[in-house]
Order: sequence, then C-alpha cells, then structure tokens
Amino acid sequence: MPPSRRADVDAVREQLGREPTTDFTVVARCSADGAHPLVIRNHPLDAEGHPFPTLYWLTCTQAVKAVARLEADGWIGRLNNGADSDAEFAGALGRAHREYAAERGRLVREAESFGGVGGVHVGLKCLHAHYANHLAGADDPVGAWVAERVEPLHDERPGRVAAIDLGTNSIRLLVAEPNPGGDLVELARDMVITRIGERVDRAGRIAPDALERTVAVLHRYCRRARALHAERIRVGATSAVRDASNREDLVRAVRENAASDMEVLTGEQEA
Repeated sequence: MPPSRRADVDAVREQLGREPTTDFTVVARCSADGAHPLVIRNHPLDAEGHPFPTLYWLTCTQAVKAVARLEADGWIGRLNNGADSDAEFAGALGRAHREYAAERGRLVREAESFGGVGGVHVGLKCLHAHYANHLAGADDPVGAWVAERVEPLHDERPGRVAAIDLGTNSIRLLVAEPNPGGDLVELARDMVITRIGERVDRAGRIAPDALERTVAVLHRYCRRARALHAERIRVGATSAVRDASNREDLVRAVRENAASDMEVLTGEQEA
C-alpha cells in the first residue's frame, strides 16, 4: 500500500481526534472543504502487526454523525433481525462479508481470514463500516440502505464524472467534479495491478484469468463511481486491449458496468 500523503494524514488525525494507528490510503472524498477524506482504506495489520478489523473506515465527521443517528435509533438490531428472517437479505449480506474479506486478502493474503465487514462473519455490528464499504464500491445491502437515508451529506455540484484507465498492467479510477473556477476536484483515485496484458504479445489474446481479474476491479470501480454520484463513466483502454483479438467480453463488461462503450485509444493517442 503506498504511503499516505502528509495532508491526508493531518486531515484524518483531525477527523479522528487521535493519531491513525495503521497505514491508509484515501479511497473517497467529500466535495466540501477542499475534498477532505470521506473513506480511508486501512492496512489489514496495525503498526505492531496485529489484525485491524476495519478495512474501510468512515472518517468525515458529518457522515459519522449522520450514521450514528441511525444507530442510536436502534437500526443495528432491526437489521440483524431482518437478516434472521429474510433469506435474500441474509444472502446479500453474506456476499458482502466475503467480498470484504477477499479485498483485505488482496492486500495481505492471510488477512482474508480476519472476517468480513468490521471483522465479523455474519450479521452486522456497525453501520459506519457498511456505509464506508458501500462508498468504496462494494455491493453491500446495508451500506446502500444507509446511503438512502443519510445522503446528501454535503452540497454537491453538478457534473461529477468518472474515468477508468484499462492499462496493460493496471486499472485506474478517477472520480472528480468541477469547481466554480473550472478546475476538477478529485473525489476518488485508485489503482490495482491486474496485468490484463499478460501473454497478449505472444498469444494475441487476453488470458481468461487476466480478464476475470480486470472485470472484477472494473465492476467495483463503477460501483464506487455511482456511490459517489458520478453522472458519467468513461472507460479507455490502451495497447494490450488494442492488440487483443478477443476483447468482446471486455467490451460487454464495460457496457454492462459503466453504461458506456469502451474507448480503445490508438497508438498515437496513447503516446
């Protein structure tokens, strides 16, 4: 995990009222007050090497207070009762826990065993953790339920957009909105190594496992963009996809997830 920027460390320290105990990166920002951190992604191990149960942490104080009001109204118990009586809801919640554990395991392999959202395997114990998971791009039914009840947290400017770069070795996300001066304010930035170009030079085709890795991240990025209210998602691909003879599956995945057509850059555009 790359080191946190000093400004983000200072901002999160002020939001938490204490020193952060793990390395982290910012995965979502609020548009107010210079795009301060909204959700951070914690390293699965703290500074002493102990498991840290919460991968995605809600830090914006306004968001924390809004979700706390739902908890004070008893919604954790009611939603847990709902999971006990509603098989469909319980199944969706279980999938969210498994996806959360897999995301943690992507950072530290053994950390996948640390549990799901907020460190639990079943049910729920913290609406803040589920809402943060939703904003980070997870398919989390509890987080989506919270979003419906607390948003908007701040005034939002029209024109939010998302761009996804399907590179040869990595897939990158940027979500931004225009400010009154015409500049773009960053709301999310992320990068995952998926190596979609693996063996394309030799085989002329995208390998099935590389396609699967890339589409999984694409799906999560598009969910994050929508959770942050991006009005449009544009996806651009570079040389590996341009040279592959079997990119139809990727084209379909982009259309299904981004609701737009994939743009394959020419060599001149990429240069």
